[in-house]
Amino acid sequence: GIILISLLLVGMVSSYNTKSEIKKQFISNAFEILNQNMNYVDLIVDTAEKYSTQVISDKGLEEMISNGKGKENYEKSEILNSVEKKLRPIINSNKLIDNIYIVDPDGINVGVPNSPSPDAIKTMKDNPLFTKALRLDGKAFWMPPHVDGMSLNKGSIVLSNVRLYKKANGVGNNGAIVINVKPDVIQSALAKAHIGNKGYMFIVDADGIVISHPDISKIGINAKDDEGVKAAISGETGDYTYKSNKDKMFAVYTTSDTTGWKYIAAVPEKELTAAADKTTATIFLICLACLVLTIVFSIMITNKLIARPLNQVSSAMSAIEQGDLSVNVNYKSKDEFGRLGVSFNKMASNLKTLLAEIKESVNETGEVANVLEGSSDEMSTYSSNVSQAIEEIAVGAGSQASQAAKGVETAEGFGREVDSVVSCTSEVHNASNSAMNKINEGTEAVETLKLKSTESIEVINDVSVSISELSNNTREIEQILKTMTDISEETNMLSLNAAIEAARAGEAGRGFSVVANEVGKLADESKKAADNINNIIKNVNSRTQDTVNKAKSIVTVIENQGEYINDTMSTFNDIKMSMNIVEEKLNTLNDAIKNIDQGKNEIIESMEGISAISEKTAASTQEITASVQQQSSSVEEMNTVAKQLNKMSEKLQQITDSFKVS
Repeated sequence: GIILISLLLVGMVSSYNTKSEIKKQFISNAFEILNQNMNYVDLIVDTAEKYSTQVISDKGLEEMISNGKGKENYEKSEILNSVEKKLRPIINSNKLIDNIYIVDPDGINVGVPNSPSPDAIKTMKDNPLFTKALRLDGKAFWMPPHVDGMSLNKGSIVLSNVRLYKKANGVGNNGAIVINVKPDVIQSALAKAHIGNKGYMFIVDADGIVISHPDISKIGINAKDDEGVKAAISGETGDYTYKSNKDKMFAVYTTSDTTGWKYIAAVPEKELTAAADKTTATIFLICLACLVLTIVFSIMITNKLIARPLNQVSSAMSAIEQGDLSVNVNYKSKDEFGRLGVSFNKMASNLKTLLAEIKESVNETGEVANVLEGSSDEMSTYSSNVSQAIEEIAVGAGSQASQAAKGVETAEGFGREVDSVVSCTSEVHNASNSAMNKINEGTEAVETLKLKSTESIEVINDVSVSISELSNNTREIEQILKTMTDISEETNMLSLNAAIEAARAGEAGRGFSVVANEVGKLADESKKAADNINNIIKNVNSRTQDTVNKAKSIVTVIENQGEYINDTMSTFNDIKMSMNIVEEKLNTLNDAIKNIDQGKNEIIESMEGISAISEKTAASTQEITASVQQQSSSVEEMNTVAKQLNKMSEKLQQITDSFKVS
């Protein structure tokens, strides 16, 4: 009875522990498989989004598309061909991508390798794909599996990465960029994942729409109300059970941080517990057989009531009770006790065989536990090495992103300096033009001054001639005045003689005397007036001579000034030639600065693109590092489970060693 109870207890405990350990091991292995496939799919997703970012960052492509709006058919066709040439290398270099579209209801529409259909373009403004892209304003998103309605070859199922194609200046957009990925790529990856014998793996998005499934007919269906999907949608990671077609299923799931998709691995629960159930059933059958044999022997002993066989059997039972299975009942008889002895011996033999099988199973379990522990140790070491390598890559990627950011800052600083040089060059160019204008004005002024100087010399010479003639005229006037003075003196003498004669005549000559006096007065006044005029004429002659002398001095000064003007004209001409050379050099410098300015913008854009890609690479590396660390944690848990299994195996070994079988 004690042995049977012990065997039952051992069987129950072993069955429970085996089921528990198998379930833990399945969860660990399933998470590892899910994470591997999730990382692969995330890599596909990240690749599509990077190509989308590459297209948006291509300034030349954006310029072509922007310039294509409103163009005539020929020009538009040329632009479409140029855009296709830009997009085709992406398709040729990556077999994951099925098609790339750039669709704009109001502008350029192009696709590689298939162009968008006219019907799809007409209805694009009402297409959920386009309206969601407008609502998210440049943020990329994934459309679940759907029929590619834009292609001229309709009917193929695709996954679409979509984002609004915003213009670089932030004003308006060029439509939407759609990158279609073939679901077959994900399907083939999931097909390689082995989840037990009848288990399988599938993917749904956050809304429960099936992204990938072994049953192709379920792809694209909304399964949020399905028992196998409900629990996964409501959580991030874990396990659960559900019923599928009357089969109880055990599922493990996790969530991608990149897409929010749920990765679910499911297996029939009976497949997990099949081995443990078989062992439990065997133990219970053996115990049942032992119980039946024990009852039979008990009845025989009770019926016969023979002491010796009973004692012998009782002693043997006692020995077996003490764990000694090497005893045999040597009572040989054809009666019930003889048969009881034979049955007892067979029971002991069966128990020995059972213990041997249990011991062998325990040994095999121990060996498996040791191998599992060793493998987990190696895997732990491998995971640590991989984690360390990825951390170094992450540090390098972070450093690259930092250096790229510094490069962007340096390029922007260089850009500002170039802008300053462009501004200064423009100011110098304007100043040069202003100086050239001033030089031209100065040259014209000097030429005018030269002409005026020549005219001044001529005028002064004319004035000098006129003054000389005036001087000659004043001399003639002096002669006339001298004559008038002589005449007035003579008239005065005559008036004096007339007065003397009038006085001699007496009363008769009085009237004549008055006339004589008046004539004398007039003669005196005439003399005085002539003297005054003579003095004035002398003064005029003196001033005239001074004026003539000054006019000659002025002519000399103006002639010297003419030489200076000629020298000034020569200097202005030299300056003008120099300024023309400076103007040519400034134009050349201005063109070079413009080229540098344009190259500066391209450098800044390239550095910003490199910085964005470096930052994304660093972020992706950190995510991979987190995945590797999670895998390392799982390996450590598996190592702990292996050690526990080893301890349990040793404990079972001690229990089986307590039985004596020979």
